[in-house]
Formats: sequence, C-alpha cells, structure tokens
Amino acid sequence: MHGYENALPEQLSDSQAQRVAIARGLFSSPRILLLDEVFSTVDAFTRMKLRDLLINIARDYGLIVILVTHDIDEALYLSDLSRSWINIQRA
Repeated sequence: MHGYENALPEQLSDSQAQRVAIARGLFSSPRILLLDEVFSTVDAFTRMKLRDLLINIARDYGLIVILVTHDIDEALYLSDLSRSWINIQRA
C-alpha cells in the first residue's frame, strides 16, 4: 500500500484495513491462518477482490485457511475454489 506507510489505522479505508490485517497475520509465516468475518465490512466488489487475493496467498504459500463467515455464498465460493485447487495438486 504505497503511500500509506505512516498512516494511522483510522486513516485507512475498510478495504485497506482488511489488507493490513491479512498482512499482519502473514508476517510470522504461519501455516494456518484464522480469519473471522474478514470481509464483512467491505463492499461487494472489494469483497470479491479480497477473496481472490486470499485464495492466491493461500495457494502460493501453502497456507491452511480457516474462515468464519455468515455469508453462505462466500463460504461456497471459497470452498469450491479450494476443492478445485486441492484436486489439481493431487493430480
């Protein structure tokens, strides 16, 4: 997030704050990432972008992601994509 290196948390948009939260969680190179309603405060377009970012990060770094959500569409989307990726890895 170029240009926001010295910004205070309240100066960030919801989307920026969520990306910072994910980055903070990844800083220590965990094997498992636990996310609780991580996309609930952002608009639909940003939610889609953040979902894809999360999927790419999990795939690139071999992370196990446990995601808590009340959004059934979100749960289905992420679980379908993760199943596809797991099947590709097994082939």
